[in-house]
Amino acid sequence: MFGAFAAIGFAGGLSVGGMVAATFNWRWIFGMNPPIIGLVLIPGIISIPADPPSGRPSLPVGTACWLTLTLLLFSFAVHESAALGWMVLPCLLAAIGSGIWLLRFDRRQEQPFFQRGIYPSPVAVKGLIAFSLLGFSFLSFIAIATLALYEVMAWKVQSAGLLLFPYSIGSALVSRWVLPRLFKKIGVTGTGLVALVCLLAGTVLLGAGIYTHRLPWYLVALLLVNSIAIAIGYPALTVLSLTGVAPDKQGIAAGLQSSIYTIGSGIGLSVMGLCLQAFSHPVVDISLLCACGIVALGSGLAVQQLLTTRRTG
Repeated sequence: MFGAFAAIGFAGGLSVGGMVAATFNWRWIFGMNPPIIGLVLIPGIISIPADPPSGRPSLPVGTACWLTLTLLLFSFAVHESAALGWMVLPCLLAAIGSGIWLLRFDRRQEQPFFQRGIYPSPVAVKGLIAFSLLGFSFLSFIAIATLALYEVMAWKVQSAGLLLFPYSIGSALVSRWVLPRLFKKIGVTGTGLVALVCLLAGTVLLGAGIYTHRLPWYLVALLLVNSIAIAIGYPALTVLSLTGVAPDKQGIAAGLQSSIYTIGSGIGLSVMGLCLQAFSHPVVDISLLCACGIVALGSGLAVQQLLTTRRTG
């Protein structure tokens, strides 16, 4: 249920955010969040019972800040590599070195930030890799589709957001009616594979729409990705990533899943931005097609991870 609703939120939030930005201005993308958070937070405080004290130490804030700065440095280096020139190398080396040093430091702590043994099953690890690649590919796909509708098809941003919205409703319907049947018929891994193949096919069709300037390719691509792939892929990979996780560690595992998806999404957008800058061309289609190739590569790697999971499972 959590995965299904999260998928609906990812699909719907992008289209609503685009319409809000186009109707008002980009600041309202941030301004609309506090009232929504308040509406969710107040019932949550009232209805969710408090957990008893666990006796565990508090979150190591220093380690969390260190990790955040490392990821920011890495994303900055990837996204701004075209502008940084050769200076991108020391930035990347600094980010990688910081990450390695962080892991070594954390292993020496009595209560490490990165606890071992959370994901004991190889299937769960492969599911996490596929999950991060889903984040890498999905958000980049939506960004490319929106940009292509604006740049190639000469649509207004508001019109592009309106086009995405019905597909978000379709995502809710797929999560409600199709997802349970797929789980029963082909299992969790099979459902994840169907989702990632839809994502790969949708990316190829989006490339066809960019190349031919024909709207039907866009429509089918958005149906495959925004209505089907995310609606069944996010829940399936969520369940797959929890394979073998002990009940008392499932909360930590779910939190890590969410973080890994977000990190994958951020890196995907950074790489897409790099691709658009590095392959900038008077004909905008060329850079968009290159970005589609990066997204197709990410979704193809995710398919490969699940195929190896099925063979070993």
